[in-house]
Amino acid sequence: NLLVEGTMHHGFYRLDDGTYVVIENTIRDGIIGDRVRHFDAADQTLWLWDAFDHLGDPHVAALGQWLHTNSVVLDPAAGTALISCMALGTIFEVEHPSGDVRWALGEGGDFAPDPAATHPWFHGGHGVDRLPDGHILLYDNGTAQRGFSRAVEYALDEEAMTATIAWEYPGDADDPWFNGAMGDADALPNGNVFISAGNGVQKQSASRLIEVTRSGEKVWEMWWHDDGETRSGCYQADRIPSLLQPL
Repeated sequence: NLLVEGTMHHGFYRLDDGTYVVIENTIRDGIIGDRVRHFDAADQTLWLWDAFDHLGDPHVAALGQWLHTNSVVLDPAAGTALISCMALGTIFEVEHPSGDVRWALGEGGDFAPDPAATHPWFHGGHGVDRLPDGHILLYDNGTAQRGFSRAVEYALDEEAMTATIAWEYPGDADDPWFNGAMGDADALPNGNVFISAGNGVQKQSASRLIEVTRSGEKVWEMWWHDDGETRSGCYQADRIPSLLQPL
């Protein structure tokens, strides 16, 4: 229940050092915001970032919430956290541990858009990751007006403050999809990208999982619906190594 202070939602992460990160809602003056909490196995809070203290200008946006934060990448060793707020269509990089916002990525944010891109910005956004080369990969839900979702990767120049689309997979003319509510995109060790095109809304595309190469070749896919086309929501998915030993 998002109307209850401290409710966890969308993200529960276990870091390599055995600590945990969660997204929790927080309420001030009737506005539902979000905070990120980093804690240890004894539930002792190690770091707390509250949007009300660092973003300012709270207001009610989509779904009656201000932010609808849905993914976090916390890297204490690097001194950063990526915080993705779907309702704002914005990804924030904040300093750790101060919590100060370094930049905002998205339409109206701190970066100039890619002049060569027809659709330079993401709308919504799920499953944000920072790749080893510093690029930002996410699932871009898109809008009904735009008509398609995609996986998209941004190369950021923090000196020139530009955001260039380094790679994207929006399907093709024979394979469009639009899922406005869920999704994920993960870079795989083999160089491919694993996409969870999740949805639970009628009149949008059925959920499916897709693995694609960087050249846009579809390796495999799994549809996530029954014969009656009933919509089933696949929020996120991960590709894991086989549990079977080779014969």
